[in-house]
Amino acid sequence: MMSQEYYPSSQVDLQQLKEDLLVLQKVTESIANERDALKIKLMVQREITGLEEKKKKAFEQENKALHVQVQTLKDENQILSRKSQVYEKEQIEPQASTRSCASSPSVERTDNQIPISQEDSVCSSLDSEQKAIRLHAQKMLLWANKAIDKKGYTSSNSSLGSRSTILNQDVRNRLPRFPSKSKTLKTASSTICSNRNRSISSKSRSRAGGSSILDKSQSTHKETIVCTCSKKMFPSNTDEAEFFLPKIETCKCGKENKEMDFHRASCDGSISLDLILRPWQAEFLKCLAITTSKELNKATKEKAQAIARTMKIWCKKKRKKSVRTKSCLIALYIWSRTAEQTNKKMKQQRIIGIEQVRRPNILDLTFSIGEHSSDGSISTMGCNSMVDKPDVTMDIKYMV
Repeated sequence: MMSQEYYPSSQVDLQQLKEDLLVLQKVTESIANERDALKIKLMVQREITGLEEKKKKAFEQENKALHVQVQTLKDENQILSRKSQVYEKEQIEPQASTRSCASSPSVERTDNQIPISQEDSVCSSLDSEQKAIRLHAQKMLLWANKAIDKKGYTSSNSSLGSRSTILNQDVRNRLPRFPSKSKTLKTASSTICSNRNRSISSKSRSRAGGSSILDKSQSTHKETIVCTCSKKMFPSNTDEAEFFLPKIETCKCGKENKEMDFHRASCDGSISLDLILRPWQAEFLKCLAITTSKELNKATKEKAQAIARTMKIWCKKKRKKSVRTKSCLIALYIWSRTAEQTNKKMKQQRIIGIEQVRRPNILDLTFSIGEHSSDGSISTMGCNSMVDKPDVTMDIKYMV
């Protein structure tokens, strides 16, 4: 009896256990399904987040490119507006000169024509862009002179003689040790470029003195292309233009190549100075182991006065036109800013996607001129005339 009652109860327990196992399996399967669903949901969310980040980065890049394009268009608009202003001014000046000549009784006329000076004839032969470059070069010199005054540079020999706090140890090995006033400049200048330019210095010593900076710089470099457009723009002061200004786009005859091979000369965003400076300027800086735009900007910030003194002695050694130390500072300041502007322009053109990068025009440098500043003509540009103008208030604005 007991065995008969026991076995049925055990069968009932087995069935109950089977049912419980089935329920547990279903619960486990549902949990696994929910877990898989959560995994899929997380993967989808990650993919969506990645796509959103990619879209955001692409949008930022497009926005940056558009910003650069807009800024470039603004710069071009400013250049065009300046050209139009110069053109309007040139249209007004001939009328005023004609009236003054007509009202003056001392002016002699032949064949019903009014005689004009050499500068007026030169201006009449230039186009609006070349005239704007002449005027802009004058503004650049005035600005550089004012910027040097703000930095506290002086042209006195006593202040420029203390160079110990400006130069580093490696730079002192490159630059010559300047002697006292009792010693001649020949001893100091003989240490400059002694190993690099022996052949060049021997050629320059054999030539007769009194030649201009342009002639000497061209004699030490093999020029394959001869363009005289720059001489036509500055007929009365070619030496001053060659001394202060870097390479400028003045060629209208097509002999000068305006395109720059940055793929060959660019290294880590720095440009070779022989592409943006004149031959003699690049030659002088090469004597100081300055060959790129970054090196020039760094050297100008750290030891501008020492380099200016070295330039003065170097020019005298090469039998060039005698220049003042402050004029050398002004020239160095203009070269440095031109190199910095060329770097910025190159980056802009590469961001936009221009394959062949071009040298920026001198008109790319814009100025905010004070009320009491006078523009003047480029004929006043020189080593002595540009140094003694204290009433010039200018502020540089680079186009980024």
